[in-house]
Amino acid sequence: MTMTVAQLQQFIHTSAKNKYPDKQVVVYLKKYKLTEQLTDRDLMAMVTEAAGPLTADALKLMQHDSRNLPLPAGAATDGVAMPAGAAKPAQQEVKPVPRPAPPLKDQERIIEEAREVALSYTKKLPDFICLQSTRRLVDRNGSGYFQQYGTLAERLSYFDQKEEYKIISVNGDPAAAQKSRESLGGAISSGEFGSMLREIFEPETEAEFHFERWGNWHGHICYVYNYHVAKSNSRWTIDWEHGAQTYRPAYSGLIYIERDAPVVIKVTLVSEGIPSSFPIQEAQSSLEYEYQEISGQQFLLPVRSEMTMRDSKAISKNEVEFRNYRKYSADAVIKFDTDAVAASSAPADGRTPMSVAQLKQFIHSSIEKKASDKQMAQHLQQCKLTDRLSDPDLMELINDGAGLETIEALKQMQEQSMSLPLPAQAAKPGASKR
Repeated sequence: MTMTVAQLQQFIHTSAKNKYPDKQVVVYLKKYKLTEQLTDRDLMAMVTEAAGPLTADALKLMQHDSRNLPLPAGAATDGVAMPAGAAKPAQQEVKPVPRPAPPLKDQERIIEEAREVALSYTKKLPDFICLQSTRRLVDRNGSGYFQQYGTLAERLSYFDQKEEYKIISVNGDPAAAQKSRESLGGAISSGEFGSMLREIFEPETEAEFHFERWGNWHGHICYVYNYHVAKSNSRWTIDWEHGAQTYRPAYSGLIYIERDAPVVIKVTLVSEGIPSSFPIQEAQSSLEYEYQEISGQQFLLPVRSEMTMRDSKAISKNEVEFRNYRKYSADAVIKFDTDAVAASSAPADGRTPMSVAQLKQFIHSSIEKKASDKQMAQHLQQCKLTDRLSDPDLMELINDGAGLETIEALKQMQEQSMSLPLPAQAAKPGASKR
């Protein structure tokens, strides 16, 4: 059986709208052959819209098989017929097709629906316990490269809508379990289970929300909004030396709202206007949610958090993972402690820091050495950017010849870097903060 490129585009659009499983789409595509050449531009548009990894591979194979077929009518010259025997025009730059922003009324409705869910979030959570594993890092000279100086494993209990922390081990040593959190020094994270979102969405905070763009976070199509909270309404408290000095800054950030449900799956916070007299000069935080099973039911719960603070000398960072969720009970506590001590020495995130400049060098050299697409993608999954990957930089890497798996890995790295500063050479003097 055969189909045109236009029919293929319609099928991909329909499969995305109806959320057909990736494998089911591939089974369907294998039954057809194209009657026209699938261009890089059309391939990228389909992959960007909805295709899963298996569908992306199937589309790439269809493109390869169609390379000697004629172009779709009007594809080469915007609707002007090409003379017989005319040379094919130079290939145009491949650019993802942007989705249009939702209408203004829908943008307002989306925020209000997300607000309603966020404000009732903690009331709907069950009582549970989990392991909170923290990796503590420091960059002593502002170079962007962090060194780990410690780990912390804690049992986090959530009971009657309140959080309680109990240290299990410090730097893998269970003997340190008798220490208090305050005695550890450095930054300590808490309040991830609802308070961060609640304070942003509460009407008294008067946060300003604006639709910024579409996003794709771990396979979820998202509405991405930027927001701002004025200092007079802020309840985000930055604590230095356990109460020796505190400050409530204005802050801004991004929230990722899932397209198919009004739930926030990622939130970022960046401080603004901290006075030079305060020991901490900059602070930022991020929190990611995923669905976790507790007693046979799915709940949207924090899975990763990151907090970064800069003083006059160094930058400290906590990378936190939440895992081993289970229903709160006395039996679970006893068994959980045994399991958690063994897991506490595992780092929360073993990815290698990489700047955008280093990323470009890796892509260029890998393509030059003809490294496989799969090898490049696997390497990138083990890396983490230290500055933001902009759209022009992403397109430069795509146009350099990156394969589909590598492109997906690059897009994921870009999403994860959106709350980071731009590379020094890319930042414009006087540019406003996102």
